[in-house]
Amino acid sequence: MEEKIKQIILDVFNVPKESITDDTLMKDLPTWDSLMHIEMVAEIERAFSVKFKPEEIAEITGYKKIKDILYLKGIQ
Repeated sequence: MEEKIKQIILDVFNVPKESITDDTLMKDLPTWDSLMHIEMVAEIERAFSVKFKPEEIAEITGYKKIKDILYLKGIQ
């Protein structure tokens, strides 16, 4: 799961792999704006066959939070 999430972030935000850690937040990636946020969410939903609720989308503020939300949805 973790590598798949990282790859989506790398592809969407066009950042180097080493810039993605558990501590990576939206503010750490200059290309992470509202439009790219929605694109990333859509890619994650497709990749993991899940659907996020609006409040979950708003809670996605960093790499670790993505992992936490997917874990709560039974994705490991």
